[in-house]
Amino acid sequence: MRTRDAVALLSPDGQQLQPAGHWLDLGAGDGTFTVALAALLPAGSTIEAVDRDAAALQRIPHAHAGIPIRATQRDFASLPLPWNGVAGVLLANALHFVEDQQSLLAAVARLLLPAGTLLVVEYDRDAPKGPWVPYPVSARALARLAEASGFSAPVPLGRRRSQFGGEMYAAILRSNRDRAFAER
Repeated sequence: MRTRDAVALLSPDGQQLQPAGHWLDLGAGDGTFTVALAALLPAGSTIEAVDRDAAALQRIPHAHAGIPIRATQRDFASLPLPWNGVAGVLLANALHFVEDQQSLLAAVARLLLPAGTLLVVEYDRDAPKGPWVPYPVSARALARLAEASGFSAPVPLGRRRSQFGGEMYAAILRSNRDRAFAER
């Protein structure tokens, strides 16, 4: 996938993502979605691209569209997560590699600020597809995971056909801490 395709999937209307601040891209790979995220974040944001593959991380630029990007080698699925108080998290084609998705999403919900954002990009399928999609997360499955993990219902952002077959979707979720905070 090209960066412009990733940008269109994350923000079909071209709107900036909010809030500004420190964002994590968990399972960043070689940074296609990291760069797309940078193109959509407001000034003052930073991105930490996290992946266990050091060689892939080396292909990620140190900045894009004025947004600094720092690469961190780590297996993001190893809990607990060492971050706290982040503005947003991107899981692009990463959640389907995690067997205990509910625990990971609950951990992500805890590290987000009250108005924090979770962006998910996944294949809309329920059946595994070899070693590339061992634990699929259809849009329907994401809705169930969100409710059980401390997030609002996913709001669809975009869809596109995948060159590897099937359809990909992007969705945005908000931490339920945002609602509790607003009700105080």
